Amino acid sequence: MNIYSRYIEIKDNKNVRSKTDRLIRDCFKYKIFEKKPSKKRMLMFKEHYNADYPFDTKELTDELISRLNHYIDYCKEMDEAEERCRRERAERGFSYVDAHNIHSWFMKIMPEMLTYMKDNLRGFPDFNVSYPGNSQCYFSKSAEVPQEADEWKEILDRMIFLLREMNPDTCSMKNEYDEEYYKVLEDFKKKYGMYGDGLKSEEEKQKEEEEGAYTWYGPSDFPELYPDFQKLYYEHSLRNHYIYFYRDKCREEFFNLFSKYFWDLWD
Repeated sequence: MNIYSRYIEIKDNKNVRSKTDRLIRDCFKYKIFEKKPSKKRMLMFKEHYNADYPFDTKELTDELISRLNHYIDYCKEMDEAEERCRRERAERGFSYVDAHNIHSWFMKIMPEMLTYMKDNLRGFPDFNVSYPGNSQCYFSKSAEVPQEADEWKEILDRMIFLLREMNPDTCSMKNEYDEEYYKVLEDFKKKYGMYGDGLKSEEEKQKEEEEGAYTWYGPSDFPELYPDFQKLYYEHSLRNHYIYFYRDKCREEFFNLFSKYFWDLWD
């Protein structure tokens, strides 16, 4: 059974606790998709759905139906986009997504390429020549590996390390305030809505609707509810800045090495 037939089965019924739970269980198991989505998409779907509609939902509201149907369509669109990316990478070496996010593409692909090169070396640069890249010293894998080859591997290892430290997804330096910071944000969202609508008066909401201008609130706007959040926000932001400067120093060192040994990146 696919999502559309399950949707039709329940969409007109307001008292469908068991069917709703079955739908959610199916969503969690991802058996209602005609084509199984990626693991990344599965996790996104589960976290997004469960954040707004807990498992013990007693009644399938129109809003729930709309959100569920919309998000599954979104998941399918994302999977189609990823399929297009795979096809374009196979045909021309990069996708339209890569072209609009070159720095992320570089930080993701280059460590893998350098690691493969290091693990499958056939030679090493001749550091004694005047023109870098013009000479390679080859060695037999059955013979003893020359010291210069080990030195070249150390250079490649350093470049790989710096690339991974540049990348926010793989950087070893983490923000120790993340868990507490996002826990407060999640608590605020559950109690008062994403932008604090639950704390607005009916008069304020009506005025916003009439004027078309909306005010967004966060935990820092209500120190009486979250007295420690301002300090937490400051410490979290300060740590993020420190991590950014560390990553940027890694970027600077990497490109110094990359520039110095650019013509030697072949064998």
